[in-house]
Amino acid sequence: MLAVLLIIVGAILVLPGVCAVAFAVGIGISDPKSFAEPALMLLWVVCVAIAAGGVATIRAGWRRRRMPIEGAGGGP
Repeated sequence: MLAVLLIIVGAILVLPGVCAVAFAVGIGISDPKSFAEPALMLLWVVCVAIAAGGVATIRAGWRRRRMPIEGAGGGP
């Protein structure tokens, strides 16, 4: 149950990074001069860092999931 919760929280944390990257690409195409704005760059770095935490949370949840035990259960 904890693994599922970690994966869901991780997916939510990844969203700001995805939006930041999409926005950065859009800004870079439409107005490359504003791409180098320091405050905007800081915001993008923070969003990507949050997304990296989300990826780490998803990995932790994926590793915590239960693996079936070989030889147990109703196999043939």
